[in-house]
Amino acid sequence: MKTLKKYFVLLLFVPLLITSCSDDSEDEPQPVIGCTDPNAVNYNPNADQQGEECLYTLVGDWTCYYYNYEGQDVLSAYSYIDIHFYDDSSYYFEAELNDGSLVQSTGVGSLNDATDTLTLIPDNGSANENWNMTYLDGEYVFMNMTDASGFFHDTEWIRY
Repeated sequence: MKTLKKYFVLLLFVPLLITSCSDDSEDEPQPVIGCTDPNAVNYNPNADQQGEECLYTLVGDWTCYYYNYEGQDVLSAYSYIDIHFYDDSSYYFEAELNDGSLVQSTGVGSLNDATDTLTLIPDNGSANENWNMTYLDGEYVFMNMTDASGFFHDTEWIRY
């Protein structure tokens, strides 16, 4: 009879133990993995965990806050230097010298993602410019180039 009691107690408590040890992870909310940077074109506002590479665009308005040309600060000669990139791959460049005169250029730009090279093709027939994109995060872009004369340009821009 004692043995029967033991089996009865086992039969009663084993199902309780099994159900109390069940996996409740199905009830817990799963993390949403995606791009968490609101400046990215593939931003996911529901993402709570970064797990996807964020992608950025040059489309928009940028102002230069650092321009070094062969070791010289170029910005000291300008009131501003701006570039505007549009959805149709066109761009508009404008800069104002401290004396009030304007420098303007329009053209077409193309970005080679494989080489991080931005090629600007001016409408006025000037030489193409091939800029090396060293940083782009949607708010900042850093790029540099060596021009046709062999002079090095190093720039940093901020979206405005």
